[in-house]
Amino acid sequence: YALRRRRSIQQKDEEGCATSSLAATADETVQPCKRFKPESPGEARKNSITTDYLEPPTDGSCYVDRLPDEIVLKVFSNLYEADLARCAGVSGRFYRISNDVNLWKTLYQGAFEYTVPMYHPTHGKFELREPHKWRGTLNPWKESFRQLRHAIHVRPRYVHIYEGHIGRNIPHFETLTQALQLVVFH
Repeated sequence: YALRRRRSIQQKDEEGCATSSLAATADETVQPCKRFKPESPGEARKNSITTDYLEPPTDGSCYVDRLPDEIVLKVFSNLYEADLARCAGVSGRFYRISNDVNLWKTLYQGAFEYTVPMYHPTHGKFELREPHKWRGTLNPWKESFRQLRHAIHVRPRYVHIYEGHIGRNIPHFETLTQALQLVVFH
């Protein structure tokens, strides 16, 4: 039975590792070199930077494909109609999510303040029609938005609905005279 000696106060060697001023006994194993904490936050940040997230996954999958549909839908709910149309062209999954009925309903009601989609049966005729009465259309809110998007809107005191939205340009006027001037000059 060999007695182990206590280590004295630790000292730093040239690499910054903790070493003992006393020799270890024969039955003592060699301890790994322990690093001291960095002196400054910048040094700590520099030592802890990893770039694993910058590299593509090894299995070929995409990080976005791992997101649940609910998260992607929440992100899409912050986009305007043109951006949703662009997202629909990315993949089949994005196409399905970007054509969500509730997503387009919220977008439509926020842009035009109608509670029922506007149906356009013939040239020059529009009518408000409940979504379940639309035939041949999977998403009546999106179709109505598409029709009204390029229409000329005359709504006095509703400038706040149409202006101030970067990414959306819906023509609107305060009076019929202003709207007719646009049509006549174009």
